[in-house]
Amino acid sequence: MGNAGVGPYPSAFQVRGELTWTQTPEVFRTNAPTTASTYWRMFQGGTGAGNERGQLFADPSATHFNINAPQGHLRLHTNTVERMRVNASGSYTIGSFAAQLASGFVGVSPNSTLWSGGGPGPFSRLHLHDGTGPSTGSYRPWMKNGLTFTGNQDHGFLGQKAGAVDYTDMVLHWSDNPGLFLKIGCASSSPAATAQRLPVVHKAPKALRPCGSSRSGTMRRMWALAISTPPTWPIP
Repeated sequence: MGNAGVGPYPSAFQVRGELTWTQTPEVFRTNAPTTASTYWRMFQGGTGAGNERGQLFADPSATHFNINAPQGHLRLHTNTVERMRVNASGSYTIGSFAAQLASGFVGVSPNSTLWSGGGPGPFSRLHLHDGTGPSTGSYRPWMKNGLTFTGNQDHGFLGQKAGAVDYTDMVLHWSDNPGLFLKIGCASSSPAATAQRLPVVHKAPKALRPCGSSRSGTMRRMWALAISTPPTWPIP
């Protein structure tokens, strides 16, 4: 036997597992039939469908565990700070582009700036944000199916740009100031003094070249290419 209480403090319903006759790490369990979905449901301000805020449920047709936010976003917090969000169905303005469909987009941020500190929410299927004000200047409406980066007041995107059916470009895009470079490198170790000598070619076109030359110091097994000339194709 254990101890269960119903009352205003500290919660409306509390199960005191430490008061069981036999101490066990399992405090509470539910078991349901296999003929119907099993739900734990949370409502706020009423019992109507519009008042439901969250569900934990199991589908009898599969062995998966499910979490559902019926009305809004699914938000994950640590230290009472929202760190991750899965968008509800909907759209919002991103930069100068209104009504951008963002249903199911996922944002990860160390703070709330991506969704409440000047940012509208994630820009693409997955959006990694550094916690500063998200840059939207180089965002374009086709940047949906891919990975967005916003950090240091700049913006980048890696993903698909759809054209006609079955004609899709793969795009690596970054913004937004002259003098920014694409850098590609690999190293077995990176002490601070050596990391500054990662070879970066500043004029295109240039051939890939191996590390181990006088320009790369002790860095080995590394190839690098950087492009400083503007792209010849437009970014619509």
